[in-house]
Amino acid sequence: AKKLGNLMCKIGTLAGKKMFVYIDDMNQPLGYNVGQTLESFEAIEILKGKKGNLYEKSVDLATLCAVAGLGISKAEARKKVIDCISSGKALEKLKTMIHDQGGDLSLFNKLPMKKTMTIFANSSGKIKAFKTQKLGNLVGEMGSIRQKLSDKIEYNVGIKTFHKIGDKVKKGDAIIEIYAKNKNQAQKFSEEFRDCIIIK
Repeated sequence: AKKLGNLMCKIGTLAGKKMFVYIDDMNQPLGYNVGQTLESFEAIEILKGKKGNLYEKSVDLATLCAVAGLGISKAEARKKVIDCISSGKALEKLKTMIHDQGGDLSLFNKLPMKKTMTIFANSSGKIKAFKTQKLGNLVGEMGSIRQKLSDKIEYNVGIKTFHKIGDKVKKGDAIIEIYAKNKNQAQKFSEEFRDCIIIK
């Protein structure tokens, strides 16, 4: 990752751009949601000021963009980013961008989908790992991405997780909510989703 990041920085610098490398692990979902609409809704919640892992990463990335674009220090850039979120300016800007492109603003008010099934922990322990690639592939198989060109994308399928690596869970705790096209689809993928969260 570092080697690739340095190479990309070199390419950008040769093109006259100010470059930064932001390396992050993909060993667990960046936020808590996986799926088109669920991730969009979570991003909106971040712009409404909801704190957490995804909020911090979003602030970090926006800070680097502000440093590069405005030529200011990281400290000043970070303050500007946080002020934009806390004042509501960032949220309003997103609304304007979506409105100007003819988009649907209803997602800013509520999530237009309901959970189909909840998966519970089979044992107590700590979240040891996520099989993130498998998680993404399963949501893709539910229809969130095209398997072939003629496929229709299902925007309202996905999953919501509740924990991060290192969190303690008890047997019977909810670990995943499935948002599927129907109960049969949720049932079909339920055990595979459960297998994606390793508790030890």
